[in-house]
Amino acid sequence: MKLRVICAPIKDDSDYDIFVDSGIQNTLKKFWSWANEAGVEISFTKDYSDEMDHRFDDGLKVIVDANFKNKEDFAIFKLAHEGDDLPYDRMRIDSNAEGYFIKS
Repeated sequence: MKLRVICAPIKDDSDYDIFVDSGIQNTLKKFWSWANEAGVEISFTKDYSDEMDHRFDDGLKVIVDANFKNKEDFAIFKLAHEGDDLPYDRMRIDSNAEGYFIKS
């Protein structure tokens, strides 16, 4: 079972990769911490898509899915994070050059 947590446009530029990777890691930190505390087995997969989407100006987007081994862990995750309004659909870079994915 899986749930999309990030689906956001990104720049197709190799210099931008570090912001995307750090943004993913920074965004997933809270999910990793929660899973450890809750005893839930979770993993994440990252993929890219260049399919045109009317919501995105750029053609390239990053997609991150949370993967669960069983229905119970999936349900607990959805209940615990129902206020997060997933998937996050924009990347923000703060004044310290740290990336985060947010809901716009």
